Amino acid sequence: MDLKYIVVEGALSDEIIIFSNVILHADIAKKLGVEVISAGFIKKDWTCYGESVSLSIKSRPTEDTELALMWFCGR
Repeated sequence: MDLKYIVVEGALSDEIIIFSNVILHADIAKKLGVEVISAGFIKKDWTCYGESVSLSIKSRPTEDTELALMWFCGR
């Protein structure tokens, strides 16, 4: 099953945060106290897609997938 993610603005670049699909995007954003740039779901191959209903924010599939690959695969 796919996981969820949010993207937030970091000091030097956007940062992606991945978490369980049973947690609401809005709950993570509130707990961390961050403004979310994009949000959605992430597959095992790091492909990002979809949207967050709880935040009413869509994903940026191409940009978010590239960000995930950079952060977690060093690409």
